[in-house]
Amino acid sequence: ISEFLQSTMVLKALRTLKEGDCVLDDASKPRLPFQIIGESWTEVFDNGERPTLDVIVKNDDEENPKEWMEGPLWMPSDEAFYFNTPIEGNLWKLSEKSEGLQLWATQAGGINPEDYPNVAEPGSNGMVYDPKDPTMVYICQQGAKRVVRCRLSQHTPGRPLEECPDFEIMAECTPDGRRFNSPNDIVVDDDSYIWFTDPIYGFLEKDRCGDIFDPVNNTNGGSYLDAASNEIGAGKKGVYRLNTKKKDDFVLFSGYHRRPNGLAIYKNISTPPSLWVADSTIGMPSWTKYDISNTKTTTTTKALEVITPAVLGTVLGQPSDSSLSLVGNEGLADGFKIDNDTGILWSTIANGYACIDISVPYKPRLLCQILTGVNTANVQFGDGDDVYLTGSEGVWRMQKKQRDSKDLSSTPAEDGKVWC
Repeated sequence: ISEFLQSTMVLKALRTLKEGDCVLDDASKPRLPFQIIGESWTEVFDNGERPTLDVIVKNDDEENPKEWMEGPLWMPSDEAFYFNTPIEGNLWKLSEKSEGLQLWATQAGGINPEDYPNVAEPGSNGMVYDPKDPTMVYICQQGAKRVVRCRLSQHTPGRPLEECPDFEIMAECTPDGRRFNSPNDIVVDDDSYIWFTDPIYGFLEKDRCGDIFDPVNNTNGGSYLDAASNEIGAGKKGVYRLNTKKKDDFVLFSGYHRRPNGLAIYKNISTPPSLWVADSTIGMPSWTKYDISNTKTTTTTKALEVITPAVLGTVLGQPSDSSLSLVGNEGLADGFKIDNDTGILWSTIANGYACIDISVPYKPRLLCQILTGVNTANVQFGDGDDVYLTGSEGVWRMQKKQRDSKDLSSTPAEDGKVWC
C-alpha cells in the first residue's frame, strides 16, 4: 500500500550498515542494499553464499512512471514476468530474453485514471494464471472493483486491457448483490475455483492516501475507508470463493479479517491443502490458515492457525542494531507466496520481507528477514530458483535455495490420506 512509505532516516540507516551485513551496489550490476536478520537464513539461500538483490525494474522513465509496482506474475507459457503499476493504471511485461520491458496494457484497472483524478490506485493488482489453461489469467481490477480474466500474453501491447482476447468479467458484485470494495489478490486451485480478497484500498484518495483513523466521520471506529465500504461498497472486508465453471457457485468464504490482503494456497503430501490469508492491519500483521480440502461441500470456515509477531516471538521489520529503530507503526503483511517444495512462506513486512517456515503445523519458524529500507508490495516465484520482489519504485530479484520437496515420509498423513 503506497501510503506506508518508510522514512528516509530509516532508509539511510539501513544503507550505512557495516559491509558484512549488507550487499552493496557494484559497478557491474545494479543491486539494492539489504540486511539479513536471522541465523537460519542458510535454510532459504545457499550455504555460505550471501544472496544478492538485483534491480530488475526501476522508476526511471519520466514519461511512463512506475511509482508502485504490484501484482507480480510469472508466465511459464511465454517465459515472461508481468506486473502492475496501480497508481498509473498500467500493466507491464518484462521478457528479458526477447522484447525487454514493454507497456503491455493501459487502463488495467478497468477505468481511465484521467476520469478519476482523486483515486489513488485506479489500476489492477493481483494476477494468477489458470494451471489447467496456462494462457488464461485472472486479474483483480481495483479501479472497476471486479475480477476479470483474459488471454494476457495475446494482448496487443499498449492497448486498454478490456481489448484483450477472451476478456470476461467473472465477478463484480458480492453474493448478496453489493458492489465490491476493491478486489486485491487472487489464487486459483486445481479444481478451477478462484479465491480472492476484497479489502478497502480501492477507496484510497490522493489527497488523504492512508488508512487513517477517523472517529469524527466514522462513528463506528476505523478510517474513512471503512465508512466508504459501508456506504458504497461491500459493507464488509471479505475473502471470496468462485467456481469459474459455474458462476452462481459463489460464496463469502471468510468475513473475519479487518484488512484481508495477500493470499496463497499451500499443498504438500502430508496435510490437506490450505489457504493462507494475510491481514495488513497497521501494527498487527498476521497470516491465517484455512483448510480448503472440503470447502466445496461445507460453509464452515473456521481458521486452523494464525501466525502473528507474538507467535514468532519478534517484532518484524527492525534492523538488528537496536539503535536503528523504525519510525512509525509495525509493518504490513501485504502480498506473499508459499514455496510448496520447502514450506517457506515469503511475505512482505515493514521495511522488507520475511521468510517463515510453515511446513510443520502450529510450529512456524521465522527463518530470516530481508530488510531493504524500501516499502514492499509483493512476491512472485519465477523460473527455477528466481524470486521476484516488488515495491516502491522497483522490481528486484533474488535466488532461493534449490532443493527437493521436504521428506515427509516419516510424518503420517491425516487419516492415512496422501494429499497432492
